[in-house]
Amino acid sequence: MVAVQDPQLSEQDTLLQPGAPGMFSERSTAAGQTYILYLPKQYRVESRIPVMLFFDPQGNGRLPVHRYAQLADEAGFILAGSNQVKNGLGVDASTELAADLAASVLKKLGSTHSGLFLCGFSGGAKVALLASGGTKGATGVIHCGAGLPSGMPAPSLPTLGITGMRDMNYAEVIDFVNRSSQQPGHHLIVTNGRHEWPDVDAMRFSFSWCAIQSCKAAGPSDQVPLQAFERVLKDRIASEKYLPQKMRLLRCGKDLLANLTPVHEWDKRINRLSQDAAYSSAILEDSRKLSTELNRRQFLIDALRGREIVWWIGVIGDLHKQTNEPMNDRLLGYISLACYSLSKQAFEQDNLQEVARLNRIYRLADPANSEANYMSAVLFAKAGARDSSVKYLKESIRCGFHETNRFDAEESFRYLLSEGEGSELHEKIEQNQSAW
Repeated sequence: MVAVQDPQLSEQDTLLQPGAPGMFSERSTAAGQTYILYLPKQYRVESRIPVMLFFDPQGNGRLPVHRYAQLADEAGFILAGSNQVKNGLGVDASTELAADLAASVLKKLGSTHSGLFLCGFSGGAKVALLASGGTKGATGVIHCGAGLPSGMPAPSLPTLGITGMRDMNYAEVIDFVNRSSQQPGHHLIVTNGRHEWPDVDAMRFSFSWCAIQSCKAAGPSDQVPLQAFERVLKDRIASEKYLPQKMRLLRCGKDLLANLTPVHEWDKRINRLSQDAAYSSAILEDSRKLSTELNRRQFLIDALRGREIVWWIGVIGDLHKQTNEPMNDRLLGYISLACYSLSKQAFEQDNLQEVARLNRIYRLADPANSEANYMSAVLFAKAGARDSSVKYLKESIRCGFHETNRFDAEESFRYLLSEGEGSELHEKIEQNQSAW
């Protein structure tokens, strides 16, 4: 595959050219939003195939488009990832950018698509959910690692949630899907992953799910995606040991396949599982654990505003010792995210003492987090502690820090680093962008 980097092209000049299938390209909308586009190898100008738009919390459209290009070839999807939508933009700006991206991609295709899907991870998942109602032609939403808070209804479009058992937002996603499941069309799959873009296997299921939604929207004329979806779904159900999730998958199958193929066998399996005492027991335990986790999250966020480091050393130490329990892993991730958000606020208020307190907790909870180590480097630089600053800066880079612009703009480093050191570190940070 060939990567084409040409962000300066105008809207008129960036119409798709012959030979584009199987290639990545950087494009821009008339409004100036840049995005990464991938056309599957089987794409032809006259094709009516689904389109999937990606929203990454760091504004890195390249990451999901490159990660799932193989699936686009398998399922016959066009992929586009926004480089502008990211955390911190606000709802209105994000939803406008999402609509702008959709309109631009569909205009470039020059033909009618067979389904338009919005897919986001973490903060990008919230954008996908919120923007779906205002995005013309949207067919469904894939939300990974995030849901909407209580009081915000699910979209009227079909949705598929993906969360990992060790994802810090697991409880949030489960709670959102449980609230949404009273309406048809809202489904969920649970993986063994953490808070990250789902692996290819989980997304393969999502592409099949989208293909069925496209099939239902267009009519049951094409049975190929139907057969593929049934195969993928039955394999996942067969391997699923957790009974509440097995039930979610069965209901997903019945919901999607209704009006396309007979679903009486799905009804039988749902009824049989619903009468299983083990399933009823698991549902009660699931509800108890969810309530416990949400309460503990609130307790921890309250503790972050007052408890001192000695208390946190004990609490976080216990959580690290018991990471065989997925909830503890999730709570560590939640502490990490909360420390990041509160530290950012304290930085904006120039409250460096509070940043330092939170940063110690941040690194205790998530020692391999590049942002936690970068914050330490900045704090020590501002204090004039050269050796400690360089130590944490190097650790941050080792953990994947990739923001060259941010590093270059940090004035406190200029007084500590020689020109040669600064150039060397800049180069290493730049190298991390290849994996980003």
